[in-house]
Amino acid sequence: MQEFLQKGMSPNTKNKRGSCIAFKAIKNGHQEILKTLLENGADPQGPTALSHEEGSLLLYAVTHDSLEVIDILLDNGADINKHSYGSTPLRNAIKRKDMKIIKHLLNHTADVNEMNLYQDKTVLMEGIAIGNKDIVNLLIKSGAAVNEIAINGNTALHTAVILGDNEMVKLLLDNKAEINTWSHYSSGGTVLTEAIKQNDLDIAQTLLDYGANPNDARHGGETALVAASQKNNTNTLVDLLLEKGADINTTDSHGKW
Repeated sequence: MQEFLQKGMSPNTKNKRGSCIAFKAIKNGHQEILKTLLENGADPQGPTALSHEEGSLLLYAVTHDSLEVIDILLDNGADINKHSYGSTPLRNAIKRKDMKIIKHLLNHTADVNEMNLYQDKTVLMEGIAIGNKDIVNLLIKSGAAVNEIAINGNTALHTAVILGDNEMVKLLLDNKAEINTWSHYSSGGTVLTEAIKQNDLDIAQTLLDYGANPNDARHGGETALVAASQKNNTNTLVDLLLEKGADINTTDSHGKW
C-alpha cells in the first residue's frame, strides 16, 4: 500500500459505490493497511456507502464489534460523536446492547447527552427503548440527563411509561426523574395521565406511591380522573386515584372533570 501511495494514489480513493479504500481495509481485516492510509491522510470519517447505521468508518467498526479498529480510528482523529442521519457510535452500540463497546466509547468521551435533528429520542431513551436496565444505569452514572426533554416533547420517564416498563420507571424515579413532568407535545399530559391512558394499573400505582400528583393537569392535559373514567377498569383506577388524594372537583383547563 505504501508503494501505491508513493506513486500518487490518493488515500481517500473511492470505488464506484462511493466506499473509501480505508473501508475496504477495515472490512477485510487489514488493520496495518488502515493505519498506513490514515497516516498518509485518509479521512477517518470516510464513507462506507452503506446504510446510515454503518455510514462512517467508526459506525461500521462499532456495528462489527471491532475495538482495535475503533481505537485506530479514534487515535487518528475520528469524531466519536459524529452522526450519520442521526446514528452515532454510542447510539449504535446501545441499540446493539453491546455493553463492552458502550463502556469503551464512554471512556473515550462519547457524549451521553448528544442530540441531533434526525433523532426524536435522547441517548438515554435509546437504552430505555431496548429495555436494558444495566445500560440505562450506566448511561445515568455517566452523566445522562434524566429529565432532558427530547424533540418529541417527552422525557425519559414518559418513554418508560409509554413502553409499559415498570421496572425502568422505578429506576428512573430512583435517579431523580421528575415525577410530575408533563409532555411538551400536543397531549400536554403528565406521566400519571399517560400511564392511565395506557391502562397500566401497575405503573399508575408506582407513580402514585412515589408521590405523583393525581390532580395535576397542565397545558390542556386531562386530569387523571378524566383519563381513568374512559378506561375499561374505571372503578379500579378511580378508586386508586381517590385513595391517593385525587379531588373529584378538580377540572382541566377546559373545565372537564
